[in-house]
Amino acid sequence: MASDKSSGRFTPKASNGPTKGRGDSARADSKQKPEAATRSAAGRYTPPAPRPEILQESAAWVAPLMFALFLAGLAVIVLNLTEVLPGAPNNWFTLGGLAVILVGFLTATRLR
Repeated sequence: MASDKSSGRFTPKASNGPTKGRGDSARADSKQKPEAATRSAAGRYTPPAPRPEILQESAAWVAPLMFALFLAGLAVIVLNLTEVLPGAPNNWFTLGGLAVILVGFLTATRLR
C-alpha cells in the first residue's frame, strides 16, 4: 500500500460514511468511547496532565516512623514469646504487637 507523502500518514484516513455490517446505533456507541476524550484535534493520544498531589514526596519522618513501628511490634511479640514482659506469655501482648505492625503498614501507605 502506498503511503501519502504529503500528510506523513502511512495508512489512509477512515471515511465517515456508513460502515458495512454496522448499524447507526453501533456507530453512535463507538463515538462515545472514553479514550476519545484524550485525543487531540490531530487524532493523537494526549496523556492526562499529572496531578500535583501525586508527585509530592512524603515528609522525612514517614519512613523512620514506619520502620520504628515495625521493629517495636516485632520486639513486643518476641519479648512476649521469650517471657521477658511481665505476665508473659499473654495473648494481649501478641495482639498489641500485631496492632503496632498494622499501624506501620498504614504508615507505609503514606510513603511516596
